[in-house]
Amino acid sequence: MITLVTVLLLLFSIACMFRLAFLIPAMLLVGFLADPLRKLVEGEPVYFVVFVGVAVLSAFIGLFFRNGLSIFEALTRWSPKVRLPLTLFMVLIFIQAMNSFIGYGSLILTGIGAMSYTAPFPAMVVGYFVFDRNERIQQLIKAYLICGALLVAAVCLSFLGLDWAVLKEVGAGLVIYDQGTIVYSHSGFMRSSEIAAWHMATAVCFLIILNVTNRSRLTIPASVVFGLILFVGVVLTGRRKMIMQIVQFCGLYGVLYFYFKRSLSLLIMLLLAFSIFALWLGIELLFPGGYSDSFGIYVARGTSVFGDALDRA
Repeated sequence: MITLVTVLLLLFSIACMFRLAFLIPAMLLVGFLADPLRKLVEGEPVYFVVFVGVAVLSAFIGLFFRNGLSIFEALTRWSPKVRLPLTLFMVLIFIQAMNSFIGYGSLILTGIGAMSYTAPFPAMVVGYFVFDRNERIQQLIKAYLICGALLVAAVCLSFLGLDWAVLKEVGAGLVIYDQGTIVYSHSGFMRSSEIAAWHMATAVCFLIILNVTNRSRLTIPASVVFGLILFVGVVLTGRRKMIMQIVQFCGLYGVLYFYFKRSLSLLIMLLLAFSIFALWLGIELLFPGGYSDSFGIYVARGTSVFGDALDRA
């Protein structure tokens, strides 16, 4: 298994190094397959987590060899004023890395910490060159939604009691004590429920973007139904904060849309009205006598995030 994964990762990396067009499928395949493959490997090695970074790093190296240091201009091209803050930030990372190495004497620990803070920079550079057209962004969103559909199916299968190793969390798993009982989190194919909830919540946000920017290719009813299914998947993970992620995104996206468009289109208002109606109708049809005991616990926990929002803010 390890040999197969290594060979495939090497092939993906070489492809990304020479052709940026391969990065989108490589990121999605490696990113979504790393966790289930990790669960099937003895010892569940943690280095599977960084596999997706290898594909991005390969694309970055290829860009650097072709264009040299000029690729870093992508970070400041939109505003030269950010050069000084970025420079100071890198200096601070270096100082803290030295502090970590002196304090703990571990090169690995220092390297992981430094990588976590510097990784966004090559990722932004690569993203600037890869997503140079709206069509590329549309491709990423559509492929991501397909992966999200597979993930929510896996989460639902876990909730229904399917006992597969690939559906369990890495390690001991997360047990949540809430609503006067035990709430078991469901992670689907991902290594943890937190990661699964983040992906499905992000898929909901992407679905909204796709409908607003490419309204002719997806029907509103189908999109709303799919969005509700993804939302149910988020609820079944037991990770409440990702519900708030969707709410915050809708609020911010709506404000920005109104700011740049100076109006709210009829499609947006219809989409919102239909979403509310579909949510109410779906609940009434699925649970005519109220929520089932098992699912109701997850709903009660999920909706409790709104009561805690003010204190957390």
